[in-house]
Amino acid sequence: MAKESEPGGNAPDTYDALRDATQESSGLFGRMNRKFQDALQTGRADNRQYDARAEAADNPRVTSDDLALRRARHTKPRKMVIPDGVLIEGSLTSGSESEVAGRIDGDLNVDGDLLIAPTALISGNVRTVRCRVEGLVDGKLECSDTLDLGQAGRLNNAVTVGKRFTVAGQVFGNITCGGELRLLASAKVTGDVHCKKLIIEEGAALNGICTMRAPAQRANQAPAQSKPAPGAASPSRQQQQQQAQQQAQQQELLDGATPNAASKEETPAKP
Repeated sequence: MAKESEPGGNAPDTYDALRDATQESSGLFGRMNRKFQDALQTGRADNRQYDARAEAADNPRVTSDDLALRRARHTKPRKMVIPDGVLIEGSLTSGSESEVAGRIDGDLNVDGDLLIAPTALISGNVRTVRCRVEGLVDGKLECSDTLDLGQAGRLNNAVTVGKRFTVAGQVFGNITCGGELRLLASAKVTGDVHCKKLIIEEGAALNGICTMRAPAQRANQAPAQSKPAPGAASPSRQQQQQQAQQQAQQQELLDGATPNAASKEETPAKP
């Protein structure tokens, strides 16, 4: 039988004693502490137990996709984490905030914020909303909002950004940015750049052709350059007109020579 500790003794308090003391504590800070602890414990992982056999209900037509859609309706989006040392072969799609520190041999689609850690290696294409890259990406990278490339990050393919692209690492590929492109002092870019606004800090390296126009402006300007001036015929039409004129002149010569020859033959010889 365990011996109860005396009030003045040096014996350590048991878990039950500490719990009773916490419950007996009163005051504003005590009540706030209890509410915080309750919220912390209830806000942890989802305790729901899933049973694939019960959910399918002996229906042979129910697939894994059907069960995934049913569970997604009752599951809150949470952060997806791929830790270092994990290898994923194939494409991966996430509908919430994601963090990648492992290796992905395939494409990655994230509908939210994406963090690519320094230990991450991605061989396929990456498509996301907002992204920060500290690792290596071999495929194409598309961000609809903003993209930050850290000093340890490296991109080995074309990059397309919607609003803002800040570069502190290395880029080996063409860059298309609909907004501001900022090259920090440690940035090294090898490829052509198409952007609306360009800021280059001292020490940054850019090896390529820079075009200071937005993608929409370039698309609108291309048809305008190919459109002929008003009143000017296209080269093919001019050639057709010249050929028609030449044929008409030849026909007129033939028509003018034929009646004279016929009149000479029809005129009877004088006796």
